[in-house]
Amino acid sequence: MTILITGAGGFVGREIVRRLVAQGQEVVAMDTVPDGIPAGARVVAGDLGDAAVRAAALGAGVDAVIHLATVPGGAAEADPAASRRCNVDAMYDLLLEATALGRPRFVYASSIAVYGDPLPAQVDDATPLSPKMIYGAHKAMMEHAVALFTNRGAIEGVTVRLPGILARPKGPSGMKSAFMSNLFHALKAGRRSSARSRPTRRSGRNRWRPAPTISCMPSRSIPRCCRRPMPSRCPRCA
Repeated sequence: MTILITGAGGFVGREIVRRLVAQGQEVVAMDTVPDGIPAGARVVAGDLGDAAVRAAALGAGVDAVIHLATVPGGAAEADPAASRRCNVDAMYDLLLEATALGRPRFVYASSIAVYGDPLPAQVDDATPLSPKMIYGAHKAMMEHAVALFTNRGAIEGVTVRLPGILARPKGPSGMKSAFMSNLFHALKAGRRSSARSRPTRRSGRNRWRPAPTISCMPSRSIPRCCRRPMPSRCPRCA
């Protein structure tokens, strides 16, 4: 079985590549920056918006596509045109080109951003889509495209609405949820961290509040990999 993974150099993509290669699947791993993609996959480096790169990745045809490549939330808000080119135009072209070579399984990584902000109290498959961000709107558009191609019998499509990934590697990612990942890295290293709070009524300005150090957080709220011996009494809270 030949499986194309776009965005294969990302945090989720690398893990999927690793698992599929271990299963003995033939994996085509596509990303603009191929560094870190596990061994065993055929790597195609380049921009999803480049027709020649997509042709090289699809080759003579694939049995399945796992589409992870995206311009993420914060970056999409900063550059809506770039988001449209990657998250809408390039993906639609990929759908067309994949179906021209067969009827592949197409797994689309969407986002809970399609529900808008704030999230509804309860979310299920029948919850209406009401995106507020450019990113969420583009994701919602392409959910409809996947449904359209599936209804027409061109693909076997499924959309997965992913939440924020909090355990991603350190460094800029363009994702609005990245501050949570950075917080966990700071906790693991025993460093102080800070996060922006909502505007206060008194000043009307965004203020920075220091996050509690790891010694002040209940161990059950800290990922197991980040836990350290806890003092009997926190010196900061004493």
